[in-house]
Amino acid sequence: GRLARFAFWINSLWSGWEMFRYIRKSTEPVYSRDELVLFLLSFFRKGLTFEAHNFSSRRKFFYRRLIKKNIKVVAINGRLKQEFLDIGFLNQNVLVAHDGVDLTQFQNSKSQREARQSLGLPENGKIIMYTGHFFHWKGVDTLISAAALLPTNYLVVVVGGNKAEPPSIKLLSPERNVIFQGFQSHEKIPDYLSAADLLVLPNRGDNRKVLYTSPLKLFEYMAAGKPIVASDLSSLKEVLNDKNAVFFNPGDPMSLKLAIDKILNNKELADLISQQAKKDVEKYTWACRARDILYFIEQ
Repeated sequence: GRLARFAFWINSLWSGWEMFRYIRKSTEPVYSRDELVLFLLSFFRKGLTFEAHNFSSRRKFFYRRLIKKNIKVVAINGRLKQEFLDIGFLNQNVLVAHDGVDLTQFQNSKSQREARQSLGLPENGKIIMYTGHFFHWKGVDTLISAAALLPTNYLVVVVGGNKAEPPSIKLLSPERNVIFQGFQSHEKIPDYLSAADLLVLPNRGDNRKVLYTSPLKLFEYMAAGKPIVASDLSSLKEVLNDKNAVFFNPGDPMSLKLAIDKILNNKELADLISQQAKKDVEKYTWACRARDILYFIEQ
C-alpha cells in the first residue's frame, strides 16, 4: 500500500545519498542502475555509465542531465535504446547489451531421466516447463489455461514465484496436469530445465514492461538445449527467431497449445531449434557482455 511505497522511497533516497557520499571521494569509473546516485555525481564527476532496464517519460529531467553531461547508457534491449535515441541521446553513447547466462552451469547437466529422478518428477510423459515469477505480465496464466487443452500425458511444471506474488494463480490450475514446485534455489534450475521436454516463455503483450525485457530465463532456456516456445513479441525476437524457437500469439492459450503440439509431435523440429538455440546463446555469456561494456566505456 501507500505506506510501503513511502518506505521504499525513503529507503531509496537515503541509500542513494549514502552511496553518493562514499563514491564522490573515489576516482574510479562508476557504473550504476541507481538514477539518484548518478544524478548527484554528475555535478562533481566524469566517467559515469548508466545501465537502463526501463524507460519512463517521468524521468526526462534525469535523462536530460545524462545528455547534457555526455553520460553513456547501456540498454538491455534494442527498443530501450531507441527510446533514448528518440529523446536526444547520441547513437555512440548508447549500447545494447542483453542479459546473459553462465554456460558453466550447464556443462555437466544431468540426463532427463536423472534430473526427473532427483527432483521427484514423473519419469514418463512429456513435461512442459516454466521457471520464473508469476507477475501478470509474465503470462503464467496463459500457460495454465493452455494446460487444460493438452493431452493427459502432458504435464505442465511451474517453478518459481515468491511470497510477494499472487497465490491466486494456483486457483486457475486444472489439477490433473499442472504442478507447482514453488521457489527453488538457482543452483537447481539447470536440473529442472534438463527434466523438461519443452520450455515456455509466455509473456503477455499488454504491459509496457514487456517492451523493455531481456529475460534471464530466456538465455538459461537456450543454454539448456531444450526446444523453446515463446510469445511473439519484438523484445524476445531480438534474440529468438524461427530457427531457434516456435512462437505463439501472446495471451492466447489455444495458440500456445498448438505451438506446443507442433514441437512435441515433431522430433526433428524439436532437435533443430534446440541445437540452434544452444549455439546462438554462446554470444550471450556474462563474460561477453562484460567485455562489450568495458570496450564501450573505454571508447
